Amino acid sequence: MGNHRQAGIYTIDIAHGIIYHDGSAILGLDIICDHAGKIWIGTWGEGLLIIDKEKQTIKNIKKYNERIAANSIGALLEDRNKNIWFNTFDNAANNILVINPARTSLKLITGHQKRAISFFENSDGEICVGNLPGSIDFISLKNNTISTLGEDNGFSLRPWLVTEDNQGKTWAVANDTVCVINKTRDSVKNIITNATAINQLKGSLMKDENENIWIGTLDKGMILINNKAPGAEHLGKENGLTDPNIWGILEDKQSNIWIGTENGVNIYQPGKNSMAQLTHVQGLPNNNTGRFMEDDQHNIFISTAAGLR
Repeated sequence: MGNHRQAGIYTIDIAHGIIYHDGSAILGLDIICDHAGKIWIGTWGEGLLIIDKEKQTIKNIKKYNERIAANSIGALLEDRNKNIWFNTFDNAANNILVINPARTSLKLITGHQKRAISFFENSDGEICVGNLPGSIDFISLKNNTISTLGEDNGFSLRPWLVTEDNQGKTWAVANDTVCVINKTRDSVKNIITNATAINQLKGSLMKDENENIWIGTLDKGMILINNKAPGAEHLGKENGLTDPNIWGILEDKQSNIWIGTENGVNIYQPGKNSMAQLTHVQGLPNNNTGRFMEDDQHNIFISTAAGLR
């Protein structure tokens, strides 16, 4: 995993409770695990790292030998066909590239002044690419097409987070606004949340099994939007949250909603309409919590300001 507080690659041996640090100065910007169990890390200035745990090897892909912005990888995604998508960026050019499932070829999809900041695969197999300064590209490898939603279509937000509901509508989050785009992309609706800022980190936007959209904010707690009901509902301290500053959301395999805040973890059980809390009292190394991950054994991993739990 990457660490912004102390650069380098950290590897966790869960069975033995050991954390290894390689001692490098690598700063990770994004990280994914592909279908074969290989770890892909996008870095600042050091290109793309591919870690093979079985062979205990690290492969480095970069354009230039020196550590410069042109070797920076901002976002990663493995699609359903096992292609790896990533973007490179610097002041001169921004590229979206794809590595094929066999990992034998690299294809340039686009090269333009827009900077990709997020990837999401929709139900049609299109890759939705959120761009700066404000647009979404819908890329289909199957049809060899790229369509863009931008200012000409009434969309001008910076789409840091993108998801899709069960009706095929695209949801994009930026600043204090949630944008809803219908499936045919000829209608754009903005929902003003009255939150000072919506958290733009990965893991702060989620669709649950009941089609509710959950959005973490920096001062209004959770925003809960039900497709079948008008408006947005806020879930805050009055509903049992320990803090209104949200840094991560996860729906586990038992349908519980895990919410990471600056004052511990809140676990919402929709079936019981109850809220439980986890803090340092229950064993968290720090109450400042962020993203979550659930493994195949239903263990929940929690990132905190003092390490992983």
